[in-house]
Amino acid sequence: MQKKLTLFLAVIKIVAADETKKECPELTSKENFEPDKYFTGSWHVTHIMINGQKLEAKDLCCMEFKSEKLPNNTIREILVHYYPNKADESKFVYIENHISEESLKEIKGRYIAQYRAVDKE
Repeated sequence: MQKKLTLFLAVIKIVAADETKKECPELTSKENFEPDKYFTGSWHVTHIMINGQKLEAKDLCCMEFKSEKLPNNTIREILVHYYPNKADESKFVYIENHISEESLKEIKGRYIAQYRAVDKE
């Protein structure tokens, strides 16, 4: 029991010491992107970059992406956004994306998606 408590406190100390980064690193697009590997299962995101804007701690958003390939050559993606710093009624946002597989081939590192807000996952 004491080992578990010590480990728990060590993890809490490390997490508390980690300062939230306010800028996303400059990243290059993935070479030889394989959509079948990316758009499968669940992915989790903690930081995003929007047109190079600086992020502040209040903008923190945790996201989960769940993807599936549909028979009509599109990828359906359900996104759950969690905003820990917002009021209770707006902490969770649910979005459904439909991504054209063709757009994945056309533009390196980007894709075109049609999206809409939905009530739940």
